[in-house]
Amino acid sequence: MAVFHCISPTSFRARKLKDGNIVLKPFTEIPAREAWLFENAAALGAVKVGLAQAAKGKTRSLGSFATFADEEID
Repeated sequence: MAVFHCISPTSFRARKLKDGNIVLKPFTEIPAREAWLFENAAALGAVKVGLAQAAKGKTRSLGSFATFADEEID
């Protein structure tokens, strides 16, 4: 299952071959603050499972979190 299949290339790496042809290799940059997820197989797996469950409508309400709206964040 390709959960992140919708990510489009954000940049290209260019390489000039000996015959003069130029090859462009697309890649996607990931913000440093999000890179940990892709380095942590267990966390990435959990996110993929959760996204798949949500896509199938397997969700449940945990109620309102409005009572926490004014709390300070550490």
